[in-house]
Amino acid sequence: MSTLVCKDSATALQCFPAEIWKAIFAFACLDDGTTGCSLALVSTYIAEVSREVRYQSVSINGYSQLLDLISTLEQVPPVARRVRHLFVGEKFDPTCAIRATFPAVMCSRTRIELSCPSVKLSAEFHNTVAHLLSLVSSTLETLTLIILPCDPTPFSISPLPSLTELSIYGGWTERPIFTNACKLTQTATLFPSLLRLHFSG
Repeated sequence: MSTLVCKDSATALQCFPAEIWKAIFAFACLDDGTTGCSLALVSTYIAEVSREVRYQSVSINGYSQLLDLISTLEQVPPVARRVRHLFVGEKFDPTCAIRATFPAVMCSRTRIELSCPSVKLSAEFHNTVAHLLSLVSSTLETLTLIILPCDPTPFSISPLPSLTELSIYGGWTERPIFTNACKLTQTATLFPSLLRLHFSG
């Protein structure tokens, strides 16, 4: 009985069946997406084997990271967009608004309202989030959204048939958080599989 001997580390990686590697990577890629990004850089073989599970758990904070993730997902086939767990945070530094308004405050005795940048950009941000959700709608199981208190814009999204858990933190009020982008379906069908709903903030 002959034994397969791998001469170098690169060949050793390919000595194991791809199914075993996929099972290992499926457990490894349950962080914020860091492990998946690292696996993509190991080798062409590992990048290919881990492709279907690399993005199954992703955490993004801010508009730039949101755009980066969308750009990445749009470059891979649908089979590789298997995002199961998604965290989206809307990052905002309040000191930016203060600095921008400070000269006007110094030169005026009248009261000046400090506008939150996320209010001005919320429609664009929410449309981008909706686009991301449309890319991963068939596989997304858990979704966590951090919404700023000064953000009044609802998310106009398509149904998420596999979503079982939804968490909303921050700026939720009496205003609708979600509206249905598909006018032909009822609002109740946005999350037909939802089992757990969390509100906080």
